[in-house]
Amino acid sequence: MIKAKQFEPDHVIIMFGANAAKDVNFLHVAEFAHDLHAMVDYFKQIPSLPKVWVCKPLPILPRNSLAIVSGNFETNIKQQIIKVSQEDKDITLVDVYGVFRRASTKLEHLLLDGVHPNAEGSKMIADEIFDKIERRAKLCMKRVINCTKIIY
Repeated sequence: MIKAKQFEPDHVIIMFGANAAKDVNFLHVAEFAHDLHAMVDYFKQIPSLPKVWVCKPLPILPRNSLAIVSGNFETNIKQQIIKVSQEDKDITLVDVYGVFRRASTKLEHLLLDGVHPNAEGSKMIADEIFDKIERRAKLCMKRVINCTKIIY
């Protein structure tokens, strides 16, 4: 996180992977929301004042090669991410989970090992994030143009 801070980004995108649902890490699930708030607060303090985006995690297939319990992730981690994003008005949620669920391609094809996205899945994630950032930029530009009209 220190290197990210030194970079002084305009946008910070946080996306948790399936490691958060591994049994060894799941022992700390009660701390997850607190840790996410702390991470977001850390990035909001960067001098460049970046916009913080938090992604809903990707679906995890019940049969995956990493023996990750998909129910842990779905009912706990994903729900905590949604809750934290609702509590903090400075966070914008990016629904990459929904993008994968709505995809015409079967999830088994998009998730190599039932957890990690292949190239097509990675492009879907990048496209969704880009679209969110682009929509926000267009909205900001409309506000600037409207404010300029009022001033002049």
